[in-house]
Amino acid sequence: MDKKEVLILQSAIHVFEKFGYSKAALEDIAAEAGISRSSIYLYFKNKRELYRRVLEYVSTGLTDGLGEQLGNLPKGIDVRLHKILSWLYAHKTGENGHIKLFLSPGKAEDIAGSIMAKMDDAIIEIFEKELNEMVIDGIVKLPDPLTSGKVAEVLFSTASGLAENSPSQPEYLLHLETFMVLIKRALQAG
Repeated sequence: MDKKEVLILQSAIHVFEKFGYSKAALEDIAAEAGISRSSIYLYFKNKRELYRRVLEYVSTGLTDGLGEQLGNLPKGIDVRLHKILSWLYAHKTGENGHIKLFLSPGKAEDIAGSIMAKMDDAIIEIFEKELNEMVIDGIVKLPDPLTSGKVAEVLFSTASGLAENSPSQPEYLLHLETFMVLIKRALQAG
């Protein structure tokens, strides 16, 4: 990806966040980027394709960012699970970076839904990787017939449900703490 393409994507993020998909115009994106509208067409076929690429760009940045944050944390189920599940709350409620782009896609719901599903799969893979590392390090023990993949899916689904149904972040965190106690007891090596 060259510098101009990144400039267009970053400008499009700003414009789509400000106006939403339906009201955003390629002219606005070009003005934000300081380029001509025709320059956008050198990289993107139309507004719909540009929106899809923006969502892919944001999605990759968010999931890569979570992976990097986890890489800098000390080993241990408490701190790692808390980081993942707190990040997931921000992800599901629109408090993470540019996630709001996914929450009001206008006429591009199919694109947003498809890319959000891919991002959710990537998050589950991160959960699974973390669980595998904790199993290898002897921090977590998965009772038969559980696999790290299945546990990751359940963690993701449960935390997503809590995030979407909790009226506030403090209430989510209270539910999350209860959930984490149950998970830690179930997975503790010993």
